[in-house]
Amino acid sequence: MPKKILTHVCCGPCATYFTKRLREKNFEIVGYYFNPNIYPREEYYQRLLTARTFFQNEQLMLVEGKYDPATHAKALKGETLFGKRCRECYRLRLQQTALKAVELGIFSFTTTLLISPYQNQIALREIGRRLARKYHLLFYEEDFVKGYKESRKMAREQGMYLQKYCGCGYSQEESAKIRSCSGNL
Repeated sequence: MPKKILTHVCCGPCATYFTKRLREKNFEIVGYYFNPNIYPREEYYQRLLTARTFFQNEQLMLVEGKYDPATHAKALKGETLFGKRCRECYRLRLQQTALKAVELGIFSFTTTLLISPYQNQIALREIGRRLARKYHLLFYEEDFVKGYKESRKMAREQGMYLQKYCGCGYSQEESAKIRSCSGNL
């Protein structure tokens, strides 16, 4: 019998390979789209639509969390520096995922953020484990990063929207600066 797992979904493209691997491990996946960090609002809904479409096509359930950018701003506690800001963002999203797992009676959770080589994998794992202990859950982790390139390929093959930055306004600005600098080389 498949084990149920609540999977925090950052976006559709990251969910492609991720859900494939979880199915191979005999998990029954319930997606949870909770991303109040995404800016601007139009970007949030574009990513949500992509995730919805993917989950519908895969015949998987997707629970949608509330979009409340003020919650994200409050969680950052004024932190604007890349590493510290990201840890607080991970904490917010994984905390809500753990709470949703408890609410739904699901005893394990994970996040598609674990597939991205651009995310702090050590911080994600530490936060996930800490929350699992706090809420008496299991945090599922494995080296999903090795599937990142395949996830991008799968997303392109499915015609998915591929975003150019992590999600928040800070990352949007940082990504734009990097792209403009690399264009000048």
